[in-house]
Amino acid sequence: MTDDNARPQGMETARQGDEAPEGHSPDGAGPPPQDMRLLMLVVVGMGVVLVIGFAFVVGVLIYRSSGDTKTVEHPKGYFGTHEVDIARGQKVRAMNMTDDRMAVLVGSDSAEEIVVMSTKTGEELGRFRLNPVSGLASR
Repeated sequence: MTDDNARPQGMETARQGDEAPEGHSPDGAGPPPQDMRLLMLVVVGMGVVLVIGFAFVVGVLIYRSSGDTKTVEHPKGYFGTHEVDIARGQKVRAMNMTDDRMAVLVGSDSAEEIVVMSTKTGEELGRFRLNPVSGLASR
């Protein structure tokens, strides 16, 4: 065996592909351990986000399915049922409505009232009591 092909000491040249590219480990096995740890943290973090999101969706589905199923959608402006007090013996004689108010004339043989209510909330805004006038002022 001859040493003709042997290189002198200090004269060694690197073969093509022997050098590791920058940012990779010298053995060519992939990214350095620092990058692997970062990649592992990112993957684990995304997994945790997926698990929490899935649990949230399942929780919302369970909550909604166990709720009251008798809810009714009301039309816009619905205010429910409100009671209007009128005296015994009085009857509704007339009614007039605008966009936001309603006036109801209630009366009996002895007296009459105009009840003004809000059509948006159904609340009574006030009453006008109509008192009969006797004598000279009524002519």
